[in-house]
Amino acid sequence: NTLEIHTNASKYNKKFIDRFSSFKKVNILVSLEAADDQLYRYIRGGQRSGISDVLINIDKFLKIPNAYVSI
Repeated sequence: NTLEIHTNASKYNKKFIDRFSSFKKVNILVSLEAADDQLYRYIRGGQRSGISDVLINIDKFLKIPNAYVSI
């Protein structure tokens, strides 16, 4: 069985991620609004998370054994 998730990767919820082991394959599709932090924050409408937070979360996604990440 395969799980497909579409995300902007601004959040990483460990409890949610831990459930991925129930699936044979997890496709994580990440949409980025911008690669520049200032523009990213402008588009996302706030200061809660920046592009560096997104990149850290993408790196965490890449370490999940059964996950396949597309950007």
